[in-house]
Amino acid sequence: MVMSISYNIAQNEMFSIFRQIRCQYSTLTKFFPDSALHKSLCASQLKNTDVVPNRGMRGMRSSILHKEVVDRYRLKKQKEEAMSAPLIQVVRDDDMPVSDLANPYEKPPKKCLLCEHDVPLDYKNTRLLSQFVSPHTGRIYGRQITGLCLFMQRRVARLVKRSRYFGLMPYEMKDPRYLRDPKLFDPFRRK
Repeated sequence: MVMSISYNIAQNEMFSIFRQIRCQYSTLTKFFPDSALHKSLCASQLKNTDVVPNRGMRGMRSSILHKEVVDRYRLKKQKEEAMSAPLIQVVRDDDMPVSDLANPYEKPPKKCLLCEHDVPLDYKNTRLLSQFVSPHTGRIYGRQITGLCLFMQRRVARLVKRSRYFGLMPYEMKDPRYLRDPKLFDPFRRK
């Protein structure tokens, strides 16, 4: 969309300049067909252009016009960019804030029970693993009840399943030996 608009603007400018130059050339060639003035004018305009003349569209004039339109468009764009560019402020090093200080209002990251106390987990430690299993149904409690982080919850679930597979823990209910153990969390709590 932007490209087509800029192309249309450039095309309109090119046609207006082309009309002006055509009038100049027609009056010159009418009155001075082989004059030195006409030849010098053509030579000076060709020196100012970097574009190779396109003889398919009205001879040399189209390349000259194209060059002028492109130059005008570039100058206009440069002016717009200069106007829209923010002013650069010089900042001294003394004025910069100290970035080494920790944020005093930042809360410490929350840790789960097992990460906080650095508890080693093993599938043979059935007393610890039975804390994360329902005593009546044998289901593994979810994260919202246990309060464990995602990594530790997956690890506990994997170790409970492994312990059950090797026959160290029952599938349907909690081992009666561990029913009186203190609770690590409230099993009826939901976050």
